Amino acid sequence: MEILVAGAGDEKSFMISKVFIDTNILIYCMDKSEPERMAKCRTLLKSLKSIQGVISTQVMQEFFVAATRKLKADPLIVKDILRSFRGNLKW
Repeated sequence: MEILVAGAGDEKSFMISKVFIDTNILIYCMDKSEPERMAKCRTLLKSLKSIQGVISTQVMQEFFVAATRKLKADPLIVKDILRSFRGNLKW
């Protein structure tokens, strides 16, 4: 993925090799109360297949707690979601 940054008349191009995934992105992917935000976050995660996404252990723990407590998701389903990232994201 290439990002173009413009400023003061000079344009610079940067290549991104890794993207850190925040807890909120994962939570918004499950939050049916905000369908537009949910769709944007799901699209974002799908786009990461071309680059390397990174999820920290802390983010995984925060996601599990928030998904099970705030969204009332089944803990087994949340664990399956976290396991599904193994093939797609760098741990």
